[in-house]
Amino acid sequence: MYLLARWKHWLAIIPTLALVGGSSPPPISPQPPLPAAYEFSLDPARWRIQFSPGMPARPNPIVGCAPDACGWAFAFPTGPDSKGAASVHYIVTGAPGRLTGSKLILEYAVVETVKPPTYQYVLGDPKNTCGGPPHFSLYLQRRGDDLTAAKEFHRWFARAGEIKAGRATATASLTGAGWIQVFGKKAEDFPSQFQAALAELGGIGFVFGGGCFAGHGINLAPLKDTGATFIVHKFRTE
Repeated sequence: MYLLARWKHWLAIIPTLALVGGSSPPPISPQPPLPAAYEFSLDPARWRIQFSPGMPARPNPIVGCAPDACGWAFAFPTGPDSKGAASVHYIVTGAPGRLTGSKLILEYAVVETVKPPTYQYVLGDPKNTCGGPPHFSLYLQRRGDDLTAAKEFHRWFARAGEIKAGRATATASLTGAGWIQVFGKKAEDFPSQFQAALAELGGIGFVFGGGCFAGHGINLAPLKDTGATFIVHKFRTE
């Protein structure tokens, strides 16, 4: 069964599949606070690509770099603009402690071929009628999430940026501004629920989509001599 949450209509699809730590939620126990300035590991072995047909289980290391030295990358898959097509949706890592910084910062780049690719995000969904550019969002998942409506405040999203060529930095406040939960309720209106997610964080990462939806996925039209790669250089709090 799917939980629906749109970006403009404030719903985003999240399949009821494995959680960050597996098919069963981990036991809840107190987490140690992380330093306010904390840098997440970018060792690809610590990251997982979720709910993404046709994608590998993990992102790729940067060629010529030791794990965690200069980030990771993945190539956007190509395929038809239809349901079930190869596409990237969620990329998540586990959280080793409680976030204490004031903001979340991602340094990233999108590298495209000389011939620009065509990004697709409708993927056969007749409800995705909002239009606009492809985008990605920062994502938080509270420990103990079972992906049901009963735990709607366990998943939070903050719009990060458009998918377009170039290097950029995305920043999201950890006070709650700019974050919504799975049904579109703003963190600013539910501060205690948002802070509880930060205090018991199980997973953190990014989701990809476009139009009405934050996490429905993105792929590329199968055009000759086109392609695009998403590179994560640094992911940290301060």
